[in-house]
This record gives sequence, structure tokens and C-alpha cells, in this order.
Amino acid sequence: GDKCPYLRKLTLISYFEDSISDHSIIRIVEGCRYLKELDLSNNLGLTDISVIKIAENCPSIETLNLYCCSNITDLSIMKIAEGCPNLVELNLGNNKHITDIGVTKLAEECPRLQTLNLYYCNKISDMSIIRIAEGCPNLKILILHGCSNITDMCVIKIATNCPR
Repeated sequence: GDKCPYLRKLTLISYFEDSISDHSIIRIVEGCRYLKELDLSNNLGLTDISVIKIAENCPSIETLNLYCCSNITDLSIMKIAEGCPNLVELNLGNNKHITDIGVTKLAEECPRLQTLNLYYCNKISDMSIIRIAEGCPNLKILILHGCSNITDMCVIKIATNCPR
């Protein structure tokens, strides 16, 4: 990371069992404060440790893809919400540990959010999605496929609060 301080976009998608480690991500993000887009999808070895470092070191992040980074929890999402106020697009799809706690924090801290993918995040419910509808007025894309705890009440609230 120290050799590329002005890096703006980084894609490190893993398609195999060998994924990028927390150590590697930490080394990269500690020197890339201007990073705007980061795609870490399918990196099964990543944990909260590296995502927290992203939140602490990359305040300019606008697009973050953590699809199928199945070891991250609400702690990561809360730190991203607090540390990345410019977040516009976030993919948390297929992360079984994400709950209403993390998603609610996004609603409170990320009003610029336009795209949120929660594909098969089975532990979220109407409560956090209603908060997203209320707290993210610029929301254009919300993916809730496979979220079995979402009801009609939530869908109506989204339709009412997200005119875009």
C-alpha cells in the first residue's frame, strides 16, 4: 500500500479456496487513504479485522463489495458505517452473520447510500430495512432476495420513503 498511495480502485475477487488474508488487506489499506472502490467478494478468509482496518484507513470509500465474505459480522458493518461517510454502494450479499444491528447503523450513518445488496442475509428483518428506507433518501437499488424475514409492511415502507 505504501507504494501506491493514490490508488483509487482495487479488485481482489477470490474464485478459489485460497483467498486474500486479513494481513494482506491490512497492508494494502494502511497506505491507500484515497481508495474509492474496493471489491473483496468471495474472500472467505477475511474477518472483521481487515474490514475494520478498511473503515479506519479508507474514509473516501464510495463502493465496497464484501459479497460472500462469510466471516464478517455486524462489528465490521458498524465500523464501515462510522468510518466511510461517503459510501454510495455496498454489497453484503450472502453474509450469514449480518443482522439488523449492522444494517440499522448503515441507515444512521450513510445517507448517501444508493445501492445496498443484502442478498440472503437471513438475519435481517423489517426493522432495519424500514430504517434504511427512512435514513437513505438516495437509495435506488435494494436487493433483498432470500431475506426470509421481510414482510409486506417493509415493502410498503420502502415504496413510500424511496420515491427514486
